[in-house]
Amino acid sequence: MNGKVYLVGAGPGDPELLTVKGLRLLKTADAVLHDDLVSPEILKLIPTTAQVHNVGKRCGNKTIVQEEINFLMVALAQAGLRVIRLKSGDPLIFFVPAGLMRGGGARVQLPARSTATMQPSSSKSCRDENRQTSSTKAAKSCSTGKAAKR
Repeated sequence: MNGKVYLVGAGPGDPELLTVKGLRLLKTADAVLHDDLVSPEILKLIPTTAQVHNVGKRCGNKTIVQEEINFLMVALAQAGLRVIRLKSGDPLIFFVPAGLMRGGGARVQLPARSTATMQPSSSKSCRDENRQTSSTKAAKSCSTGKAAKR
């Protein structure tokens, strides 16, 4: 029996800013893999019966590599669990579903994003450029230890 993997964004950290669907999925999770930057208030919403895995990375300090995170998500889903990958901020900035599920046989579902982060499809190239810019700024802030300017 196969479960499912859901990608849920924790947003800026306030539980009241989660999407309704994201909150519902989080409260019904069998397993949650969360970033290090997800707020404690949001982590309190995870059911006490769920497996919880901190798979966070901070400025290059990795407790787990991405391939291990991917393997764990797929293995948990293949065991029939409802798996939530809880990302801080906007979950689609660094996420590539095809690479995650290659050969794993698990399905990824992406809950609706908040309207504050949605853009018209006609702005795809702008959105991709912004992702690259955000990634570059994040990498620079980690290497210098200073917050990136927007």
